[in-house]
Amino acid sequence: MKKLFAIITSLLLFLSFSLTGCGKGQENVTRVEMDINPSVEFMVDAKGKVSSVTALNDDGSILISGETFVGLKYEDAMEKAVELSVSLGYISDNESVEAKGEIKISVSGDASRAKEIQTKINSTVDKYLKDNNVNAKVEEAKAMTLEELRREAVNTSMVTEEEAKSMDESQCLKVICASRIETAELITKEMREAYYRAKEYKIEFAEKEEVANAMKDLTGIYQTAYSLYKTALDAYSQAIQRLDEARYNYLVSPESDYQKALATLREKKVEFVKERNYCLSLDVNGEEYIRVSASLKVTEEEYDQMVESLERLGSSINSSLETLIQALKTAETALNEAYNKLPLPSDFEETLKSKAKETEENINKLKDSYFEEFEKAHKSDFKALEKQISDQKKAMLENVKSNNSSNN
Repeated sequence: MKKLFAIITSLLLFLSFSLTGCGKGQENVTRVEMDINPSVEFMVDAKGKVSSVTALNDDGSILISGETFVGLKYEDAMEKAVELSVSLGYISDNESVEAKGEIKISVSGDASRAKEIQTKINSTVDKYLKDNNVNAKVEEAKAMTLEELRREAVNTSMVTEEEAKSMDESQCLKVICASRIETAELITKEMREAYYRAKEYKIEFAEKEEVANAMKDLTGIYQTAYSLYKTALDAYSQAIQRLDEARYNYLVSPESDYQKALATLREKKVEFVKERNYCLSLDVNGEEYIRVSASLKVTEEEYDQMVESLERLGSSINSSLETLIQALKTAETALNEAYNKLPLPSDFEETLKSKAKETEENINKLKDSYFEEFEKAHKSDFKALEKQISDQKKAMLENVKSNNSSNN
């Protein structure tokens, strides 16, 4: 069975890339990750401009919300990201305070180009910090290894593990970049992961469905083979649907317990950052500092407890999903076993090979249209999550402005 599916899938690698800014001719795609606490990924094209920006955590979603990074030179994008981090209170701009912020930058890609980009970013950010009296420092973080890049390429659902094994660094980066451009409207990490998994299963189902379609042309006793395979395929399809719906409803939907808990955590983060920045503005020898620092400690403990609670909820949900994942694997095994037992003609493998071009076109159409399908199904959730994050950002900006006004 794997051999037959390999015939189908081997033609699919890199077909989407020629339509994106990370496609043909863009040999020097570079990945830049900035981690302050907002964690954000920038994919940089051969001309040194940002092709995509992706939030790697919830604070990253807040930072990039409503902002334009794509098309900027990477130095300007990084400076803008740091400036926003200061404006939102992630980094204190109080020059009387000992350095609190660490800005970790990692650059993955061609070694010589990565070094050049790292040097320019360090210089740009250092200058911004110095010019604006921001007590933070830039640290060079470890770049992603080839194996890590391969795993991330597979995670995007654009390539299989088997395909990724033979991919080099440049190919992995192009896959990641293409996927980030495709999912640019998915502002949260949870929604992006749900999309990747749903698309992955959709493609796997489509590949197996192409086998069923090839059986339709069989006649006589071989029609029984089609009927048996179709029954197993329907069970596999239902297992996929149950898993996709559960993942989305439990982790992504604004009405889910997870997203409600995350929204509450964001509110607590606003409170914590406001108190922290106000505390940093006070005379450490004054009574107000003693009072506020004690209150801040309580707020921080409450925030940490909420983070732990959210992590426990996430683990519980993932455990529940694991049951559905196992059900899906069982259905897939049953489908493969059903195929292997089918009374098929000896030349059926040749039939699949003859339909490979048609299969390639059908699956590419699915790949090209899948985001539109996903967006149509969840558009209202997109808007609800975007509004939550936008409101959070406004509250954080107002808090910092308020602190700055009271200190002047």
